[in-house]
Amino acid sequence: MLYTSLIIFSMGCLSKTDSDSARNSDALKLYKPRVNPEAGSKYLSDISNETKMYLEVDGKEIENNNKSTIESNYDISDDSIGNLFFTLTFNNIYTYSKTGDKVKEMNSDNSYSLDPSEKLLSILKETRFQSSLDTNGEIKIISGFKEISDKIIAAFPAIQEKIILGISI
Repeated sequence: MLYTSLIIFSMGCLSKTDSDSARNSDALKLYKPRVNPEAGSKYLSDISNETKMYLEVDGKEIENNNKSTIESNYDISDDSIGNLFFTLTFNNIYTYSKTGDKVKEMNSDNSYSLDPSEKLLSILKETRFQSSLDTNGEIKIISGFKEISDKIIAAFPAIQEKIILGISI
């Protein structure tokens, strides 16, 4: 019985029908995925990452531990001709790094921090990134990058002086 079933199954796979040729022509068609989220949608994204490494340097073991958490919002809206607008904002960016006994934590909520890295995280959190896609899913507009560079230059006067004097950074 088992052998009979296998023979019938294999013969069915080997025989060609009109539906097989129709399926083969479908396989040659190009399918393009489309972006079709509902306007007014809001998405919250949490991304966490942790990496641990153990090293031995000069006979001494060193533990390296890095953690990061990013919480962001995506808001989707549309216009009268059907283009989609995506707005990305960061709610919080947190990083933790430990190398041996040395620990460094940074949080985007610390906007008054003297640490330049933490200040950059705060600027990133305050910036709003927007993009526009047409009905075919092609990107038409991306904004936010000029705004973030302007905020960085304003936050660090030393960079401003170098730009004014024409010194390359």
